[in-house]
Amino acid sequence: MPGWDINPYNNGGCLTFYVAASPSGILATGIPGTTAIASVLVPSSVVGPGSTGFYNQFQTLGTNFQTAGDRYIGFRFFNDAATPVTYYGYLLIRSGGTTGFPASIVSYGYENTGLAVTIAAVPEIGTFAMLGLGLAGIAGLSNLRRRRVA
Repeated sequence: MPGWDINPYNNGGCLTFYVAASPSGILATGIPGTTAIASVLVPSSVVGPGSTGFYNQFQTLGTNFQTAGDRYIGFRFFNDAATPVTYYGYLLIRSGGTTGFPASIVSYGYENTGLAVTIAAVPEIGTFAMLGLGLAGIAGLSNLRRRRVA
């Protein structure tokens, strides 16, 4: 896609997000405009036309990203290719320090149909998988003890 869509930027000592003109925007809270604050999302959050908040244009403050940690941000952008469509997506941003810097994009995702996208949950080891690992460890320890006795 020509041009740019999202620009995480150091705006006078703090992390700020810039986007191109409408319909692009960062999912935010507060008052639309230069004082809007980017929303922090969690896994299973839905980013789309019905999301809580609004899609702020141009400058959105990264106030919630100005401590060390990994956080999700939602956005929408315009695909100005052959079939113009507004897409919805998310970024996982790792930020550090009191200004949000250094900052890096850890991962991202977007829906290329114009529909809402759900932030994927981080897979966790299930209860049965942990039980299986525990039983395998006990069996290995038991086998080791039998060898020492023999």
